[in-house]
Amino acid sequence: KKAFINYESGIRLALELPYSNAKIENLHTHIKALKRVAYGFRSFRKMKTRIFLLNNLITYESKNI
Repeated sequence: KKAFINYESGIRLALELPYSNAKIENLHTHIKALKRVAYGFRSFRKMKTRIFLLNNLITYESKNI
């Protein structure tokens, strides 16, 4: 009960406003999982590209040879 009283204004705002940090939390979770799986990346650039691809922040265009 005391916790509700302390956070009442924040709880009310969370229910009334359309804002959320869910997308950022999801991106953060994906990055953490990728870091665990891809410990051996040779460069930060490659890891950053992989993060962007997995989260649809960039698209991959294959080159026809």
